[in-house]
Amino acid sequence: MKRVSGLLTECVHQQGGVVKSFTGDGVMALFGFPTASEHAPLRACRAALCIQQQLSRNEDDIGGPFGVRPQIRIGVNTGPAILGEVQSGESTSITALVTL
Repeated sequence: MKRVSGLLTECVHQQGGVVKSFTGDGVMALFGFPTASEHAPLRACRAALCIQQQLSRNEDDIGGPFGVRPQIRIGVNTGPAILGEVQSGESTSITALVTL
């Protein structure tokens, strides 16, 4: 997972995105944050393609020792979102809420 998360992060950063969090075997990346960008949806799609290509190129290194082939599904939401700070006691974090 460490190798895979590194590839995901690299692709997101190449397209100007920010990795908000890792959730188990998933990642939440934000584009157009902290400054809005009209190209954020395109950058998110490019990052998704990069992730697929990198996993394909590195599948022997990632899954070979374990006898598995890495596969991943990617969802991209390009609609409006609200970003905000959530406080709970001493803990503070930024979260993204998708608007419908």
